[in-house]
Amino acid sequence: MAVDKILQEALSLPPEDRDRILVALARSLEPDTEAAWKRAWTVEIERRLRDLDEGRTTTISHEEFLRQMRAALSRP
Repeated sequence: MAVDKILQEALSLPPEDRDRILVALARSLEPDTEAAWKRAWTVEIERRLRDLDEGRTTTISHEEFLRQMRAALSRP
C-alpha cells in the first residue's frame, strides 16, 4: 500500500523531479554501473589504440569528420 501511495505522489511531481527520482532509483539497482561503464570504455579505448598502433585503422581530422557527417546528414 505504501508503494502505491509513493508512486502516485511521485507521478504528480514535475518532470525534473521525476527524472531525479528515476536516476536515483536506477543507480540504486545497479550501484556499480559507472565502474562497469569505465571498465568497458577502457577496454574499447585500448583496442582502438592497439588498432591504430598496429596500422589496422587510421585517423582523420576533426574538419574531415565534420565534412563527412554533414554530407551523410544531407543525403535523403
